Amino acid sequence: MPKVEPILKDVGGRPHWGKLNTLTRADFSALYPRFDEFCALREQLDPQWHFGSDYTRRVFG
Repeated sequence: MPKVEPILKDVGGRPHWGKLNTLTRADFSALYPRFDEFCALREQLDPQWHFGSDYTRRVFG
C-alpha cells in the first residue's frame, strides 16, 4: 500500500478506511469530511474497544 497510496492521492482517490493501509487518523479526517463524527460515534457505542483491533485503534483512536 505505501506505493499505491501516493498514486491514489494524486488522482483524488481514497482507500477504503476499513482496509489495511498506512494512513493516519489525520489523513482520514482530511479525506472523509465526517470521519471525526464517525470516530465520536464509535467511541460512544464501543468505549471499551470490544470490536477494536490494533489497526482500528491506530486509525479511530
